[in-house]
Amino acid sequence: MMKQKTIGLDLGGTFLKAGIIDRSGRISYRSKYTVDASSAERVFETIGQAVRECSIADADVAAIGMGIPGIFDQADQKIMNSPNLHCLDGRHLIELMQSVCPLPFLFDNDANCAAFGEFKAGAGSHDGPGGTLSPRSFILLTIGTGVGGGVILDGKLWHGARGYAGEPGHIVIDRKGKPCHCGGIGCLETLVSASAVVEAYKARGGKDVTCEEVAHVASHGDPLAIGAFEDVGRNLGIGLSVIINLLNPEMIALGGGVMGAGDFLLRPARAEASKRAFRESYLSTRIVIAALGNDAGMIGAGLMACEKLLGT
Repeated sequence: MMKQKTIGLDLGGTFLKAGIIDRSGRISYRSKYTVDASSAERVFETIGQAVRECSIADADVAAIGMGIPGIFDQADQKIMNSPNLHCLDGRHLIELMQSVCPLPFLFDNDANCAAFGEFKAGAGSHDGPGGTLSPRSFILLTIGTGVGGGVILDGKLWHGARGYAGEPGHIVIDRKGKPCHCGGIGCLETLVSASAVVEAYKARGGKDVTCEEVAHVASHGDPLAIGAFEDVGRNLGIGLSVIINLLNPEMIALGGGVMGAGDFLLRPARAEASKRAFRESYLSTRIVIAALGNDAGMIGAGLMACEKLLGT
């Protein structure tokens, strides 16, 4: 009988998350490892440990998908730049993976994996209100330290010419704005992030606290905190309007830690997008909160391996 499961790996600058994923996106086993970023070889030693332990936990594993943080060149299978794992910059990954992994494998950008996971097993996998069909065009934005994302068009992940597509955080919404870590000016993620929420809160007279604390006091009716999320939400809405006008997607899902604020951020984002996007395009796009949380990348990597390596 053909093996039915894959290992989904979600590599970050500090931790590696691993899970055994079935064809419907369910996780039957999971583990987490600390990453030693002193060298690429050390990183892949940890990946090899995760593969071995997952394979022991379930003999039904047939392939591996891994999400990699940073700019990943699909054609050359190498990392061009990884902000939190510079030891991987410029490295070809196939030989490194072959040295620790006996199973078929594939790589993709971590945000692409998260988008694929949400599309296949999360927010994009269910029928909408009134019997609306699951979307064929789907965008994920993850809002945390910055803004990541991925693009699904006609049911397939869109990589672009070399794999660099799907960077909504670097839509420019203020040409005279703040410098972005990417080297640009006024990118969306300079105005939509956890730190942007805190800065907006302080600008309104609030204390220097964390984004989670701003969300907490907002939930208790603090007008400064509610106003801070409205400020950031309007900036998010500008970015959403650009995406809507460019791609007219059926669904945009918003994930990441900052979306823990829920409607405090979602409501002003929708309102601003509705004012700036073409009306017909906006009305045909559902803007929702993502469903899989921090598991999206791991699930998406596993499901990507299912589809591309196991033929499902």
